[in-house]
Amino acid sequence: MHQRSIFATLSSLALMFGALSVSAAEGVMITADNASDVKVRLDGVPSELPGAWSSLNITKSGKRANKASAQVALAYDDENLYVAMRIEDTKIVRTAAAGHGDDHATLYLAFPVGKGRYHTHAVELFPGDPGKLPGVVMLGGQRPSGAQLVEAPETGGLTFEAKIPWKTFPEASRTRIGLRAGVQWTDAVSTNRIASITATTPGKEGKELPALLTESEQALFDGLIRAQSLGTEPAREMFADVAGDAMLERIALYDHFLTVVGPHFRGGKEFVVADLQVQDAAKVRRLQSADFDGDGHEEVVTVVRIGSEDHYRDVVEILRMDSDNTLKPVFIHEVGLATASGTINNDVQIGRNGSRTVLTIAQGSSDGVEQEGYSEPKPSDMESALLPWDKVGSLSFGWQGGHLVKVSETAQSPKTKGTAKRDRVRERHPESHAAPTVVAPPAPRPPSTDEMQDQVYALYRKDRHVKKGKPRFDFVTDVAGDTVNERVLVHDRDIVCFGKNFHEGTTYVYTSVGVASANDILDMTARDLTGDGKAEIIVLAALHGKAGKELDDVDVNRSVMYIYQISESGIRRIFGAETGRMLNDKLVLTGIRFVPQPVGTAIEMIAGRAVGFTAKSYPFPSESEPNGGIEPLVLPWSKSAARSYRFDGTRFSLQ
Repeated sequence: MHQRSIFATLSSLALMFGALSVSAAEGVMITADNASDVKVRLDGVPSELPGAWSSLNITKSGKRANKASAQVALAYDDENLYVAMRIEDTKIVRTAAAGHGDDHATLYLAFPVGKGRYHTHAVELFPGDPGKLPGVVMLGGQRPSGAQLVEAPETGGLTFEAKIPWKTFPEASRTRIGLRAGVQWTDAVSTNRIASITATTPGKEGKELPALLTESEQALFDGLIRAQSLGTEPAREMFADVAGDAMLERIALYDHFLTVVGPHFRGGKEFVVADLQVQDAAKVRRLQSADFDGDGHEEVVTVVRIGSEDHYRDVVEILRMDSDNTLKPVFIHEVGLATASGTINNDVQIGRNGSRTVLTIAQGSSDGVEQEGYSEPKPSDMESALLPWDKVGSLSFGWQGGHLVKVSETAQSPKTKGTAKRDRVRERHPESHAAPTVVAPPAPRPPSTDEMQDQVYALYRKDRHVKKGKPRFDFVTDVAGDTVNERVLVHDRDIVCFGKNFHEGTTYVYTSVGVASANDILDMTARDLTGDGKAEIIVLAALHGKAGKELDDVDVNRSVMYIYQISESGIRRIFGAETGRMLNDKLVLTGIRFVPQPVGTAIEMIAGRAVGFTAKSYPFPSESEPNGGIEPLVLPWSKSAARSYRFDGTRFSLQ
């Protein structure tokens, strides 16, 4: 099974880049920058508007010179959408009627309305005739309230700026992300005599139009899609209110990356990405949303298939947007599997139980699998799928106490083959009962009031001479001793653990993560990797250094994964691996997979991807041994495409 519940938060300020070619819709994507920090003066000279210019270099009809005759740039703020154009035309044809036979631009703007459908608005922009006719904005034959257009002469033509209030478009009250757009210029030589029509795209509506990239979408495109050489169109997408105000966010799947962007999410400038750790988008069997905790924001529900075509597990996972606007897992459960003998598929439904939204996992279908001889191990890091011979017919889970818990259960009377034979064998050989299954620790969740143990936390701060502050990561799960949960948190650069039954609730253990600053600890979660029923702590961190004199001492940024084991005697690191290295704008990544074994979990490092590097241009030596206890990268050009590590009782060692 692949790694589960390891999430990265990537953010990037939107970078200025020119027109971009698109494979899904012919033409170029237009970028639109946020102008909220700009005082826009609608004087026809678009010098203050941010954004990159895109050329209208597609001839839809007529003839034109080789040089582009028009360019467009878009910008926006919370109230308005701004359109700026440069026109190479020494004679502007305009009538008082502002008809289709006049010189004018058309903005085709498509809003997503669900299930892959769009509603497209065609906004017509007529530059004025100075001193005679004003500029006009038209939509459906009407002049939208608050819309304006002002032109200004320029050598060889003119420029203009148009302001279109967002309220002009009904969909914009909640959706300003995932839009598509194209612009065309109709050049008339005299009234009703059209010489040519040029455009950014031949399309006019819906998916015929390329994407319109707002600032956060530019960050996503440049920081993930372009960097990872992914397709520009997502395999799946949905729009839901998962954070912040009532505006919808766009949740989109690119290959195995689940992304979140929004007009106000993370200030409208950043994105969040979660690596679902599957082979490709086809392994994501389901993507939807529902509000389980009743806070008005929806959680993201995925069902992913982990493994090969003939030996896999299906897993449902619910992700919740945390208070710091990062995705966090709040529920995970196996719902299907395939073995050499057959398949089991549970039915997964989201519904209502009174005022509560519930997730129900029920008996579904099976093929070729019988209880007699069934030996598939149960997962150690989640509850297993319902088996056809179980007495449980269905389980329903709802929000309670800050996390999803089982709220109801139904029974069934299973009908299985081989049951009588199995019972006769057990009567003759009582010792042949299956070995007891190790109970997996609960999924990490926020601590309750009773679990805070603030007096022990205060003792840690006093002993370590650290200031009082909110932990960056904070959860409870079973990491040591009996089955009572311990609290595990990150304070500054320290991992700290204590609990009601841990050292009888009187003290704590801690260790420091070897990073330069607290912000270099990027994420932390927990799961049982050693197979002892206790969760290990998994940390994602960033390390910074210099490349050396040979490379002019430029900065090198490395990403690492650390695994810690906690006991009452302390916290010790049992595995460390480098997962990525960045030099300027070039990077190389290694993949990590967690693969369940009969006992415990194997850690696999697999050859990942390189951006800007090749085997010949990679300036660092190819390492085969750990350095400072950190396993080296598996490079895309390494002789060995994967390395596997198993727990040997002390640490994870190479197999």
